[in-house]
Amino acid sequence: DEDYIAHRASENWRRFFYRYGIPKENFSHFCREATEVEMICPFFASANERTEAAKRLGALEGVRVASSANVNLEIYSKNAGKGNALLHLAARLGIDPAQTLAVGDSENDSDMIKKAGLGLAMENACSELKALASAVVCRNTEHVVDHILKHYFSN
Repeated sequence: DEDYIAHRASENWRRFFYRYGIPKENFSHFCREATEVEMICPFFASANERTEAAKRLGALEGVRVASSANVNLEIYSKNAGKGNALLHLAARLGIDPAQTLAVGDSENDSDMIKKAGLGLAMENACSELKALASAVVCRNTEHVVDHILKHYFSN
C-alpha cells in the first residue's frame, strides 16, 4: 500500500491490482521475455515524471500510450487497444464497422471513439475525447444505456 500510495494509485486501483496484478521480481527481464502482455500500466509520483515518460514512450515505433487518469500511463502495442478490439469484435460478429457504437470518458477511449461508426463521449469526458466524438451524452454517473437507447434507437 505504501508504494501504491506514493505513486498516487487510488484505493480503487489498488483493489484492482491486488485482484488481477501479477507481481514481477525483475521487471526488465519480464519486459524482454513477455510474449502475451496486453498492457503495462505504470503509476507516477509526479506529473513531470509521467509527462516525460509519455513523450519518450510515445516516440517508440509500434507502441501506443494512453491514460485513464492523470497519474498513470497505459502502454500497449499499436495492434492492441480498444479501437482494434472493437473492429475485431465487429468482424467476428459480421457487423459492418459503420454500424458500431462506442462510448468513452477518458483519453484511453480515443482510438475506440475514432474507429466506431458512432463515437459518443460522456458529458464528464476529457475535452480531447469530446472533440473526437460524434456527440456528447449524459454523465457516466447517469443511466447511460437508457439515455443512448432513447436518443439513438427510439425507432
